[in-house]
Amino acid sequence: MESLFVQMDWNTGLQLLVDLGLLALLAGLFLSRRRNRSEAELRALIGTFEGIVSETKSLADEFETNIQERARLIQRILGLLDEKLEQARDTLARLEARSAGAPPPTAPPRERKDTASILQLARSGLSVQEIAQATQRPVGEVELVLSLDKLARPKR
Repeated sequence: MESLFVQMDWNTGLQLLVDLGLLALLAGLFLSRRRNRSEAELRALIGTFEGIVSETKSLADEFETNIQERARLIQRILGLLDEKLEQARDTLARLEARSAGAPPPTAPPRERKDTASILQLARSGLSVQEIAQATQRPVGEVELVLSLDKLARPKR
């Protein structure tokens, strides 16, 4: 029995507690019917039960919203990390070229083409996620290109 609780995560444990509470309320409802309680008491018990169900639903919705927000933040951080990694690789290549006496490498034509296609897709009205999927680039990189383009354009 102890291994069951060790393997259970907190979300499953919370759901189990809520289920047990609901079962207790249902048992109370059935027992009160057997005791011939008044209709007002039964309605109050049902109202309590409905309140708990609605509060549980709102908590589940809030939990889902938090999970989605964290997923978006993780995607953004991953994009920024990809960008930093690419910058580090560029810096390393320049340092190696400088130490070897060769001219520093320029940005590959593919990167320039990707930037142009990102801007073109954004102007056509696609979302950042759709652009990232179409160009097979990280969401963070797409956001960066769009932000830099916005900064580079003069304000009207």
